[in-house]
Amino acid sequence: MKCGNDDKLVYIVDSTRVDNKIKTIVVEKLGRLSDLKKNYFDPIAFAKKRALQLTNEKKANEDNFDVKFFTQRILSSSQTSFNAGYLFLQKIYYGLSLDKICLEIQEDSKTKYDLNNILKDLIFSRILYPSSKLSTFDLAHNFLESPSYELHDVYRALDLLSNNIDLIQKEVYSSSLKICKRNTNILYYDCTNFFFEIEQQDGFRNYGFSKEHRPNPIVQMGLFMDGNGMPLAFNINPGNTNEQITPRPTEEMIEKEFGLSKFIYCSDAGLGSYNNKWFNQLKDRSFIVTQSLKKIKSYLLNWVLDDNNWNIPKDKCEFNQIIFKSRPINEKGTIIIDDLNSQTEINQRLIVSFSPRYAKYQKEIRDAQIDRAKKLIAHPSKFDKYSSQDCKRFIKNIAFDSKTAEVIARDLSLDLDAINEEAMFDGYYALVTNLDGSDEEIIKINHNRWEIEESFRIMKTDFKSRPVYLQNENRIRSHFLTCYLALLIYRILEQKINDDSHHYTTTQIISSLKEMNLFKLNDVGFASNYQASELLDSLCKSFDLDLNKQAYRSNKIKKLIKLSKKPYNIF
Repeated sequence: MKCGNDDKLVYIVDSTRVDNKIKTIVVEKLGRLSDLKKNYFDPIAFAKKRALQLTNEKKANEDNFDVKFFTQRILSSSQTSFNAGYLFLQKIYYGLSLDKICLEIQEDSKTKYDLNNILKDLIFSRILYPSSKLSTFDLAHNFLESPSYELHDVYRALDLLSNNIDLIQKEVYSSSLKICKRNTNILYYDCTNFFFEIEQQDGFRNYGFSKEHRPNPIVQMGLFMDGNGMPLAFNINPGNTNEQITPRPTEEMIEKEFGLSKFIYCSDAGLGSYNNKWFNQLKDRSFIVTQSLKKIKSYLLNWVLDDNNWNIPKDKCEFNQIIFKSRPINEKGTIIIDDLNSQTEINQRLIVSFSPRYAKYQKEIRDAQIDRAKKLIAHPSKFDKYSSQDCKRFIKNIAFDSKTAEVIARDLSLDLDAINEEAMFDGYYALVTNLDGSDEEIIKINHNRWEIEESFRIMKTDFKSRPVYLQNENRIRSHFLTCYLALLIYRILEQKINDDSHHYTTTQIISSLKEMNLFKLNDVGFASNYQASELLDSLCKSFDLDLNKQAYRSNKIKKLIKLSKKPYNIF
């Protein structure tokens, strides 16, 4: 507010911007200056104090307003419902400086479309409204900020993003250090694959081992996650790629671009090949890799199954306890150095744990699969190659028609030897490591690998990142870039609101954000069309966004949108 200070009149005014023009109105007339001097030693100071009082009163009441409803028909082109939950995601997006990264990429490419708005809509829609790119463009109109681009710009943007995947990963990692808690002392790595609704492979979408047992061409995704469960880096490879060779190029990128050279490499047995272990040891890094007990030498297996040498006597192990033991072992292998094969040796430790509870769980799963195998033997026509994946290992002489995948009914019977052999390993879990430290500490580090498996589940189930309908390789790669960024943003949000007293599930969080719709009340404001909850309060507090009111003036929503684009730090 302003106050005039001429000799004739002192007054208070309010200036507001309307349609890019300044509109000024008189709020209160205080009287002539000569009269004010009779009552106040400093009339101008009094006027300023009064102006401040009126300003505070206005701020206190600005969220309270009356709405007049009219009975005119709803226009077919008018939109009345808008999602506001994405503003929490947007706070993280700008915290990761993705807007600046997009600007840098766009300036180098000299493109005219708004890459930043396209990328954030693709990410937010992947979390809240996962669907095809065509549907995403339509659904993005649900946000308070409508798309400022055309559909054809989305596909052009995908081509541009594909050429900058490594740059984006590097810059996002650097920015993430300011807004989330990272633990790069431990890096977990795993692979999964995504199928396409096509029948012919094309050199990138290839036939390979499908973890979902789908008869479709696939691509493979490798993901590095840090010790706090935060996605760190990813790679995309053709579906027929040997997954054992996929971590090394990304590790080299992490070392060069992220500046991370010392960490513990943690993976399952399939990604813990001799070459991968040797590579990390050569880099003066430690590794923790799961070990298949079915593939170790007989003398080691005898040691594993022996009831001696456990930290707690096996016969005294309680149902919920985990006991363990370890021993040094040497592993010999062949690696390629300067195009020559070289025989090398790795000194490591074999750690084995046993859990009665895990043994019971494995037995229950197998018993159910044996029952299913018995049903298949009795009624083979009701099963095929894909519906029998879980139980066919327990059936002798089972075969499938190469074209129809139907079961070829021969002399089918239960394979009791296979059942007994598998039962022998119930409750046991093994890993190998070159890391110094107690067995218990190393087992605990390895246990956290479940979070990377959960990350893949979130992408596939909650983000519906499969099947993929894109055909161009660059656009497919960009699709998985947006899935990766969506996962990172979600994980940061999850880390911010989950604590010792609250743990919200993925379904709860995404549903809450998706249901945060505002109903537009003519041109004066919006009404909240969602319920209060502890989760909502936690979101508002964590991200300093006041979105738990019953209604908002239009200018308040504009302020919240602007606030959601201001980066924040957690430290």
